[in-house]
Amino acid sequence: MIHEFAVDPDLVIGWCKDKYAYRHFITQFGLGTPRIVSGFPKKKKIRRIFRDVQSGLGEIERVRLMELFTALTETLVTRDYEEYDGAIPWSQNAIIENAKLPFHAILTQSNPRRHDFVLKESEAMIGDCKWDLPLGKIVNRTASEMAKNVSCLLQNSRKIILIDPYFLEYKTLKRWLNTLENFCTKIPKANYCSDKFHMEYICSADLYDRTDFKVFKKRCEDELPSILPKDLKLTVKRYSQGRSGQKLHNRYILTDIGGVLFQHGFDGCEIDDGQTDDLNLLEKGQYIKRWEEYVNNPIFDIDGSSIHIVGEKS
Repeated sequence: MIHEFAVDPDLVIGWCKDKYAYRHFITQFGLGTPRIVSGFPKKKKIRRIFRDVQSGLGEIERVRLMELFTALTETLVTRDYEEYDGAIPWSQNAIIENAKLPFHAILTQSNPRRHDFVLKESEAMIGDCKWDLPLGKIVNRTASEMAKNVSCLLQNSRKIILIDPYFLEYKTLKRWLNTLENFCTKIPKANYCSDKFHMEYICSADLYDRTDFKVFKKRCEDELPSILPKDLKLTVKRYSQGRSGQKLHNRYILTDIGGVLFQHGFDGCEIDDGQTDDLNLLEKGQYIKRWEEYVNNPIFDIDGSSIHIVGEKS
């Protein structure tokens, strides 16, 4: 649903000089879109490249360049082990990096060697299968397929909030554990071992057959450590409706780089039994509202206290 693009800085400089390219590309990345920009090279180097060319730009072009920089880096993702050789062109560096950990596409000016992972600016302008990405899709309700379809989102996020009111419902307990375990396989160890990483699972305390908090807490402590990667920290919270009147119903994955909505739930099957679900990317306004309601300033009442789990799976 969300895909990582390496974007040539020289291409961005060209966009600020062409009002049509500027208008097109400034809305094509970031929250609410299926595209995120890879921090390749790192954000400091990109800023320095743009700063160095400003003296040769007109006032309007400088403003456009700064607006493009802001838009493209809104959800910029980092590569912890990136190696960048300043003695060779950006495109050559990107191809080397792609061999280590593939981008969805490398967006640049030309593709003389016709690599299938390189996308030319002209192809992005007219629409190409690597560029025109769906905002929604139908996915099989197996744990592995659900995780596969949100892998880029989980792989590149430093804050991950999973929301499903029915989490750890006893009669389908194994299915909840299967999906969470598969989700966690998509999170790099370098991410979850970082001090900046935070992961939560939010569920509902208002279900008619929901056990009391002490029983639920013990279930979390008994079942979760063995399926979470060693040292991954997960906070579990139970929310109730509260004064806002808003009920927990929809199933979301909210992260610092975007969010998606699952219509059915995270109780994925072990094998394909024909069940499917609708998976949709949250547009920017939806994302901001849900992030505010569940994360920044929760509108729900918390039931009991936060439950802190540390993974033990080797």
